[in-house]
Amino acid sequence: MPVLLAIAFLAGLSLGLGGTRVGLASGLALSVAPGILVAVKIFWDISRDPTSHNLWPFELIPMALLGAIPAAGLAAGYTVRKRTRVPRNSAWIGAYMAAVLAAASPVLSRAIDARGESDTAGTLKRLWQAETAYAAADPKHRFTCEGSLLPGFEHETWLPVTQGLPARNWMHRGRYAYKIACDELSGGDRLYIVADPRQSPTGGNLFCVDETGTVHSTPANNSAVCGSGPPTPQIR
Repeated sequence: MPVLLAIAFLAGLSLGLGGTRVGLASGLALSVAPGILVAVKIFWDISRDPTSHNLWPFELIPMALLGAIPAAGLAAGYTVRKRTRVPRNSAWIGAYMAAVLAAASPVLSRAIDARGESDTAGTLKRLWQAETAYAAADPKHRFTCEGSLLPGFEHETWLPVTQGLPARNWMHRGRYAYKIACDELSGGDRLYIVADPRQSPTGGNLFCVDETGTVHSTPANNSAVCGSGPPTPQIR
């Protein structure tokens, strides 16, 4: 996604530096295209099932933000051209840079994904270490589902997965959602922390760690289960 956003900005910049009516019109079309495509899809889906997009305004907001990237490049290029009188040939600089970035995007994307997944595995390991430290200090040696109680993660924004539940066991970092399951009904001696990218448009691998400290991963899909899965509550 960062690579695609950079390409979109450079494309808009190139069209803005060109300063032609066709170029400006193309830049505007590029900017509104994501919103129009999603709007058409929403309209089509609603015509078949009126309940399919009850929160459709929230689906348009990300596309509007996405379209703002080439629009920003277009505005920047047009402003530079008007104020500095740069030659129109300078527009090719942005076009060449966008082309080179597009050609290199598969390699760059894999590098970015690898770095992100390495950071995710590292975060899971630190969460496991924090849980281990918490359990060691707890009189009953139990893990906790309260993320704000974990040393080193006190200042993260932790939220309850389900409204009305007291445990704040969910946080968002990057494109991953981290959820803690600690099986409090069976004494809190089981632990399972999952890092889930399935709400991210770019997807990725599902990562998890259990009380043993072993980090597992599996391709993220709708039916994917990482490791042994969350503990099943059992009342002792």
